[in-house]
Amino acid sequence: MRFFSRLSWFATFLIPALAAIAVALWGLNSTLPRIYFVAAFLFILIILPGVFILLKILGTPIHEEEIVLLAAGSGDRVKVLRPDGHQDIVSDIGLKKALLAGELPSGTRLRLLRRGDIVVRWEPIP
Repeated sequence: MRFFSRLSWFATFLIPALAAIAVALWGLNSTLPRIYFVAAFLFILIILPGVFILLKILGTPIHEEEIVLLAAGSGDRVKVLRPDGHQDIVSDIGLKKALLAGELPSGTRLRLLRRGDIVVRWEPIP
């Protein structure tokens, strides 16, 4: 799985496209019925990129962080304070809506689950 997390998005689509071209060329020169190659070509172009994307997403580890909510920023950004005292910006529309609606006041401690730069889940720490 680590291989897919390091694989670029371009390669995620390039590898199935090259495999589909190879199957198409093999099908032109083979004596087997062409329906097998048409089915393999469509499978490689439709299913294989989805499998690669799924493995790429699942190969990215989830990190758990404890932060302190500071203020709302522009767009869907929220300013937070990390445990080491460093201020950072987290991008999550649900977190910003909760802050602006008053459900989460400034200074609330949160547990954040992140996959790369994407916030998967957040919950207040009592």
